[in-house]
Amino acid sequence: MTDPHAGEAEELSAALDDVDLDSPSTTKFAEFEYVLAALVHLPRNQVYAVAVNRAAELAALVKSVPANHALVLAVVVKDADQVKATQEAVRRYLSSGGVPAAVVFERDPAGGWRSSWLAMEAEQAGSDLAAQVSSLATQLSLQVEHVEARERVRKWPGRSLRAAEHPLVIDDRTRRMLRGAVASRSAVMLVGPPGTGKTQLVGEVIDEVAGAPANYGMTMAHDYLVVTPDESWSARELVGGETVDDTSKLRFSPGYVLEAIAEDRWLVLDEANRADLDRIFSGLFTWLTGNTVTVGRVSGDPKASPIFLGWADGPKSEVIGAELLRSDTPDDGQGAVHYLAGKEWRLFGTYNAVDAQRVFRFGLALGRRFAHVPIEMPTVEGFTQALGNRLSNLPTPLEDSVQAELVSVLQRIYQAHAGLSGMEMGPAALLSIPEYLDAKDLPLSSAELRQRIAESYLMGMGTWLATLDDNALEQLGREFQRPEVLGDQWDWLVGKLGGLR
Repeated sequence: MTDPHAGEAEELSAALDDVDLDSPSTTKFAEFEYVLAALVHLPRNQVYAVAVNRAAELAALVKSVPANHALVLAVVVKDADQVKATQEAVRRYLSSGGVPAAVVFERDPAGGWRSSWLAMEAEQAGSDLAAQVSSLATQLSLQVEHVEARERVRKWPGRSLRAAEHPLVIDDRTRRMLRGAVASRSAVMLVGPPGTGKTQLVGEVIDEVAGAPANYGMTMAHDYLVVTPDESWSARELVGGETVDDTSKLRFSPGYVLEAIAEDRWLVLDEANRADLDRIFSGLFTWLTGNTVTVGRVSGDPKASPIFLGWADGPKSEVIGAELLRSDTPDDGQGAVHYLAGKEWRLFGTYNAVDAQRVFRFGLALGRRFAHVPIEMPTVEGFTQALGNRLSNLPTPLEDSVQAELVSVLQRIYQAHAGLSGMEMGPAALLSIPEYLDAKDLPLSSAELRQRIAESYLMGMGTWLATLDDNALEQLGREFQRPEVLGDQWDWLVGKLGGLR
């Protein structure tokens, strides 16, 4: 009977055949990692591949496994006599909590490569990853070995934009606009007041794409790289530029856009207008219209091979000729490096419309390259719903009377914020106030509750409050001084602002 999954194994074997296993390149496994990641339904940078001659080499190689991303380790064994010993070394690595799952590849006597062993931490049973690994096992005709954990010193945490336990409450039309923008445009800018959850919303979109890529017209999940620009940025930070290498020669060093493309990760420019992007985007203006641009040369020699930034024909990003960027690679000027963003690659930005008065604005030319999605202040009803979500997730629930009074005060504060035309502040800091209230030491009176609210408000909003002019402070004060809001705690707040200016 024909193996229905033979195609997957052959694709992996072909990808490994194309790898120069002895190359020092850090991206030599990129295509192989893409193929394996697609089979296990993970972003590429959650799959990490290494090649070993001897099992003893594994301990040193896995030190470079991305601690906050890798979920599956692929170990390619060059020497057939080392396969069993390598499997045991990988088994020890899994039991120590190195990665949740691993697969070993060895040479196939009939030619090419084959997967010979697949294992996963026993504690992953029942998780989404367990289902993904089980699916991979079926495709590779393997059994999954479940490895019991030894006592561990630590387990590396993951990094995330998400706050999945507290999803944002925004209107359906805004979500529809955002989905449409991500599906149809390569560059998307979320614009709105501070505290409205723009960055979290990007994370929620990434989660949605990972869960159902077809809903966005895509074929796979995508990981991301988050950076926060600042006023010191030049084109070198964003795109790339010349730098002095370890041999004291000028070489091209990729910037964040090229780095994200090389790793096939979406790029998120958080608080993008803190840098003068009009000035530093340079060739990206043309590139974002779908064209190919030259972004530099591999060295300071004017005849050195050029570096191009363009677009791939398929969904995945790739780099062709990356070896020319290494200082130990001879360059006769006849080659070229091509950074090709995949059709599914995306550039996100978040733009604080309030801070635009104090930092940088986007010009019209740059603005046209992005799809702009306005993220507005939630309605009072939306804020109340989000607040209710937070309160329902407190480790120890608040007493009903305390919770009702807290909700009433925060609603009034939020309405006062929304009334500051041109200086609006989103709900993020207010939504964190419930966590500040210690449920084991509940306030005993309305006055004590307001003291706690004022303290948390000062910690989360004080620096913003200190930037307001006298008219805005007076407008807020009229509402905050009401007995049913903060009462005399407003005077306490204002008295603390001098130390924050």
